[in-house]
This record gives sequence, C-alpha cells and structure tokens, in this order.
Amino acid sequence: ALTVKDKAVEVRLQPGLIKDEPTTLGTLATLLSASLAGTAQAASTLDVGVGVGAGTIAGNAYTPGGVTVLVGDSVRFTIASDEPHSITFGNGPAGVPPPNWPAAGFAGTVPAPPATAALTATYDGTGFLNTEVIFKGSTATVTFTSPGSFGFICVIHPGMAGTVNVVAGGATTTQADADAKAALTRNALLGAVDSLAQSTTAQVK
Repeated sequence: ALTVKDKAVEVRLQPGLIKDEPTTLGTLATLLSASLAGTAQAASTLDVGVGVGAGTIAGNAYTPGGVTVLVGDSVRFTIASDEPHSITFGNGPAGVPPPNWPAAGFAGTVPAPPATAALTATYDGTGFLNTEVIFKGSTATVTFTSPGSFGFICVIHPGMAGTVNVVAGGATTTQADADAKAALTRNALLGAVDSLAQSTTAQVK
C-alpha cells in the first residue's frame, strides 16, 4: 500500500498471475513511484499589492494584509501606489528608528526611481529581512521555507502591517481570494479619501 497526501493507494496482485513476478513487481513499483511523485503540488507564487492610490491620494495598506501559503511557496509584493513603501520582516538594529533600518536579506539592487527593483529572498521566520524603501512597480519576492505566522511592516508608515501564515498542508489563499480581498481594501481606502475630500470642500465653502 502507498500513501499520497493522506490517501492510501493499495495495489494487490494475485500470486502466479504474472510471469517473472519479482521483476515485474519491481518495475510496477518504480512506475508507481514516478507517477505518484508527479502528483506533489508545485510551489506557487501569490501576488500581494503594497499601497493604494496615485498622486496626492495614498492609502497605506498591504492588499491583502493577510495570506496563507504552503512551505516552499512565495509571496510577490508589488508597490502599487505612487507612495514608496518597504516590506520588512523581523526587527532591525537596536536603537535605530525603523525608517533608518538598512536593507537586509534580499538579493538585487534598488535603483533610483523611476527605475524599479526586482528583489528576491528566502525566509525561515528568523532574522531580519528588509527591502528598504522601494518605489512604484518594484517587486520583492519572498520564498518561505518554514511553517509559522510571520508579521511584516512598512518602516516609514506606522500601522501599515500584514501577516503571512505558512503551513505544511491544508487550505491556502488562492490568487482569486487575494484579489477579492485586495479590491475590498482598495475601495474602502479610496472611499474614505473621497468622503474626506468632499467634507473638506464643504467646509471651505
């Protein structure tokens, strides 16, 4: 009997039905192993937006702010607003204000805008990982190698935070789910900005 993803696959052969039985059974076992190995779920990448708005309208949020992925999966953060942001896991140097924390853990360089960065890193839930401030269109892809719940922040926007839950198996966030939650966040933030603008205009009049 073989077990694949918690489901038993049992193969029974009646003795004497196969000529040269030991050789045939060995070949069958090899073929089954190769076939079942192909059923393992391939690592995937989930896209998360960073920031909302353009020009003078800015919403400081990760969209969505909470996702669940499998061990070995990646999350690709993309700066979506004109306002710059960071993707930062863990704590920076003691005694240094977060806006001054140095870049750490990512491969790649951060060019001056309007050029964009394409940073990559792996994270096991320990240590310090920081993009520093990056600009619109830049990406930071983090591959998670251990299970756990890992919080992240933007170093220049207090209160802007999110969480990546990394699991060994079970339900995860699909891209459709992430996009739907992101749309709700964007609409809520931009709606709040519109309401504030209308209120301010009314007071001026």
